[in-house]
Amino acid sequence: MSLPATPPVQLTQRLGWHSEYSTSADKAEWVELNLGQAQKIDAVVLIAPLPNGGSVGAGYGFPVRFYVELLGEGEDHERTIIADFTEADFRNPRLLPVVIDAKGGLAQKVRITATRLIGSKERFFCALGEVMLLQGNHNLGARLEAIG
Repeated sequence: MSLPATPPVQLTQRLGWHSEYSTSADKAEWVELNLGQAQKIDAVVLIAPLPNGGSVGAGYGFPVRFYVELLGEGEDHERTIIADFTEADFRNPRLLPVVIDAKGGLAQKVRITATRLIGSKERFFCALGEVMLLQGNHNLGARLEAIG
């Protein structure tokens, strides 16, 4: 038995996403990745920002409550929620990726919406180090600009 072939290097042009700061933990913040046209998505992988050796610890800014949806093409696009973690606080994944099965759904856009932010006092936010949109072993999200 052997391992599968190593996929080609897929570098990203971005170093993650960080929302604006809010005075409320319950302010919705979202980030969206636009593929330009509908593509089959097998999985969405969320990765928290990596610790920077300073005051930023593992899992920095990962949303406390959130949902992930696939959006179809056009103005009246179909919306499919593929993961909903809005009923209870999501455990900080720290250094581990959060893999969400998209079951081969078609989407032009993928949106991650945080419904509860992390923070304290009057400084709440969310952050993601990387979002991978997997089609087989290919990351469709590697060269996309995030909007949020």
